[in-house]
Amino acid sequence: MTYETGPMPSLRYLFVASAIAFAGCGSPPIIPVDAGHDTGPYIPDGSVHCATVADCDDHIPCTNDICVPGTFICSHSPDHARCDDGVFCNGVEMCDLALGCQMVEMHQTCDDENVCTIDRCVEATTSCEHLPRDLDQDGDPDQFCPGGTDCDDRDPTRSGRAPELCSDGIDNDCDSMIDEADCGRPPHDTCDDALALTASGTTMLSVAAASADYTVSCTTARQPDVAVSFTLTEAHDVSITGEADGYTVALGLRTTCEAVTSEIDCNDGYPGLVRHRALPAGTYYVIVQSGGDVALNLQITDPTTAPTNETCATATVVPATGGHFTGSFVDVHDDLVLSCNPGTASDLVYEIDLTASSDVSITLGTPASQYVYWSLRSTCTTTADLRCEGGTPADGTVHRLDPGTYYLVIEGSAFEELDYDLTIGITAGTAPVHGDTCADPIALTLGTAYSGTLTGAQDDYSTTCGYFYRDIIHSFHVDAASDIDIEIDGGATAYLNASLRTICADGSSQQRCVTGAPISSHLHNVAPGDYFLVVEGSRAGTYTITVTATTPPLVPTPATGNDNCGSAISIPATGGFWSGTTIGFVSDYDPHLCGISGTPAPDVAFRLDLAAPSRVFATTEGSTFDTVLYRMTNSCHNGGDVACDDFSGAGDTGQLAEQLPAGTYFYVIDGFGSASGNYEFQVFITPGM
Repeated sequence: MTYETGPMPSLRYLFVASAIAFAGCGSPPIIPVDAGHDTGPYIPDGSVHCATVADCDDHIPCTNDICVPGTFICSHSPDHARCDDGVFCNGVEMCDLALGCQMVEMHQTCDDENVCTIDRCVEATTSCEHLPRDLDQDGDPDQFCPGGTDCDDRDPTRSGRAPELCSDGIDNDCDSMIDEADCGRPPHDTCDDALALTASGTTMLSVAAASADYTVSCTTARQPDVAVSFTLTEAHDVSITGEADGYTVALGLRTTCEAVTSEIDCNDGYPGLVRHRALPAGTYYVIVQSGGDVALNLQITDPTTAPTNETCATATVVPATGGHFTGSFVDVHDDLVLSCNPGTASDLVYEIDLTASSDVSITLGTPASQYVYWSLRSTCTTTADLRCEGGTPADGTVHRLDPGTYYLVIEGSAFEELDYDLTIGITAGTAPVHGDTCADPIALTLGTAYSGTLTGAQDDYSTTCGYFYRDIIHSFHVDAASDIDIEIDGGATAYLNASLRTICADGSSQQRCVTGAPISSHLHNVAPGDYFLVVEGSRAGTYTITVTATTPPLVPTPATGNDNCGSAISIPATGGFWSGTTIGFVSDYDPHLCGISGTPAPDVAFRLDLAAPSRVFATTEGSTFDTVLYRMTNSCHNGGDVACDDFSGAGDTGQLAEQLPAGTYFYVIDGFGSASGNYEFQVFITPGM
């Protein structure tokens, strides 16, 4: 499934602001007239008159709005600097007079048009990097590229830097000869020649000419490997780190060099990291695998014991006023399940005893800002969390806890044994912020914007389109059947999630769940009654929310018989709204721009004939299945799509917002995979430039 980048346009602004922008396209000119005729400036048709700058607010945050002196008409000019998100590698953001901040380039182009380089964008240096083409990552570029001597760039064991191996019938060193007299192996390539490390420190290991001799349990990739060993005369803590520039490093720690069954621990990552407490006396081996030369750091330190608070029965008791704790998940097991982290990860337990109503604030982090989790619960072994948080760090506050005993379970990573830093604060109980729970929702007035904040809010409810983020609850009432528009704007880089439901705390009553920056969602024919909006975000920040009800609701036109482009339903010049089903139709077309081909899902077609350039917004929002919406020009055939979206609308529906020249276009509603069902299709058309 593909994902659209950048925020989708707000429907509320799309057709109002675009009418202004495309009518004027910038500041209207002041044109002098001939002598003898009417005096004064020429005022173009469609201009907006003004008395003050406030009259010219076009609700586009990135435009400079002015009331032109003398003419008293509004002028709007783009300020592209307001759209820059400060990220170099994600492309260029510019201000569109109608749509606001838009992504002009989807990503920074670093292509140097040289097939012998691998090009990538480096955010840290705001520059492009062009590395020699080395597909098998053995350190030797392809022989058809400058400086390369690799005769098989798909096999990391063959290159101009590799040694000729004896009796294998292969030209390992790419010199066009096989098993020549100087064949052999590079240093430390096998367990018979393992490098013996005698003390803590960093050692550079070359894998350029090594073969892939051994397997390790933490990866199925076969990369060049070397063997090292170290000996402990008594028990010590051991930490082994392997780093390679641009490559993962896999480390397999074992007691018998050749036997993967003797492996004590294994880790594959950037970097590879293996840690153990009080490793007994003996000789140990490390199989080091990587596509590049490795800086291997071995640290042997005094032995320590594993934490004792690994179970509910042995939980560490927190002082009455809270406390600060540091520790490590090294040699800690996964004993408990957290609702916000269903995977396996090592965990530790703290006990909190409250004698009065209290607020408990918790912050859990790591020195390297890895993702961690915590769960506060009243019964240690249950999965019914009072609060479960994840983050970098994971933090939150639980308000007005009754007196009693509570348990805090903290979890690290399933892939790395992390150090952690935990702060627990216990203070007198206070009320949560307004709107934090369903018991205290913030009431909205339909048609009136409300400015809110997520600061101080906690994660109390789950949404199907979101994650374990802090949330605020809003409520509103609909008097009669209506079309509902929901607009939520937290800024161009603040992605929010919103869940509309009829029962606040019951996720099964959800009517729509949508995400975006900003959020724009339209619901047809909403029944009268009370509704709740759960608004959640990954960070504390402000937002503006507006819910508008339109009565009576727009009634869709039934769509039938539009199996393909030959029988496509014609879209009027003013747009339209249809409902239908793809069930019972055949699969006529496949989209390619969405990365989908060979889909067996049935599809239906609509035809649009534009007599003049227009801005067209088409959406399948409101459909009951995972739709794919794509557009073709002039005629229809497999792979003929020139625009495609399968995910931007609520409920995995598609949206296309485009400025189109005059011409004939076909819109096809398809399903992702084999999905089919009832659809709604709405098209808005406004004059374009």
